Amino acid sequence: MKSIKQWFLALTAFALLAFTSAAQAQSSPDGVVNAIKQSVLSAASNSPRGLSTGQINSLVRNNIAPYVDFEAAASVACGQYWYQATDSQKSRITAEFKELLIRSYSKALGKVNSRTTMVVYPATYNANNTATVPARINNNGTSTPLFFGLTANSGSWKIFDANFANMWLISSSFKTQFTGIIRKSGIDGLIANLARKNGHR
Repeated sequence: MKSIKQWFLALTAFALLAFTSAAQAQSSPDGVVNAIKQSVLSAASNSPRGLSTGQINSLVRNNIAPYVDFEAAASVACGQYWYQATDSQKSRITAEFKELLIRSYSKALGKVNSRTTMVVYPATYNANNTATVPARINNNGTSTPLFFGLTANSGSWKIFDANFANMWLISSSFKTQFTGIIRKSGIDGLIANLARKNGHR
């Protein structure tokens, strides 16, 4: 089982990947990641004492959320059960999962500081309009290899997964959780579980 520190390190890199502009989001996958790296690390370098809660919330809501394909992430996490869900259920799962990931990104960005660095390598293009971008993040003296999964929708590349220590966060970790809940409690049970985690009734 991965430690909390490792989990947040992976999410930190995931958040770094997501921070970009609309124009950058339409470029090549590795081009997107390089542009993101420059933007986020520039913001961090201007805040030597660390990003404030207000800065983090603004970055997540305005600069990360628009460039994550939450529906693609939700469908991957649900596996085969996604195709059994109604449109209404899919919308609820996506909305709750989005809120859960946004809160995770907010915690992860708190780990970024003026000494954080990131090296991005060329993308590998896969089937079904997806690509994998390898990278290495150096944070507080720890160097960690990472891989990011992006998907192209209408020519715009967006995030849907991230890999740390040979485990994909969405297609492995979250998928194990989600499918287990669905097998036990059904799709509505998953929605209720996510809603509780987000503090919703």
